[in-house]
Amino acid sequence: MSDTPLVGRMDCCVVNLMQPMHQRMLADGIEVVIRGTKLADTGQVPACGPGDTYEVLLPLLYWSHDQVFQFLQEVGAPRNAVYDTFRAISAPECLHCSAWWDDGKAAYLKQLHPDKVGQYRVNLQTIRAELARRVQELDSELKECEQ
Repeated sequence: MSDTPLVGRMDCCVVNLMQPMHQRMLADGIEVVIRGTKLADTGQVPACGPGDTYEVLLPLLYWSHDQVFQFLQEVGAPRNAVYDTFRAISAPECLHCSAWWDDGKAAYLKQLHPDKVGQYRVNLQTIRAELARRVQELDSELKECEQ
């Protein structure tokens, strides 16, 4: 019921990334999925082990970010520059997502994609304005509880 509907970051991720990927795996008859998800990323994992339609393997589950980067260096594998700045679990495919504003994305965009900072800033300002309205409503309701 607002001008700017806000959606939880995980809800958005499920609808725009995970569900389409899941549907494609079903359509392709995939039996095993190997993901790089780590507990260090999210603190919990949505799926691991055998499922109804395919098995999910997480070989890096207990690795830290540093262990992953050290391994990449040891084997001479490239490291995506996004991880030099990002601090949270936002991934490169979420580069323009405004739901992950706590991961250092602004610094990354300023450094490597300065033409994208303006729209990212507008998106964050829009979210901030909507959150401010919701916080005012919440404060008003809390004040009513005190009376």
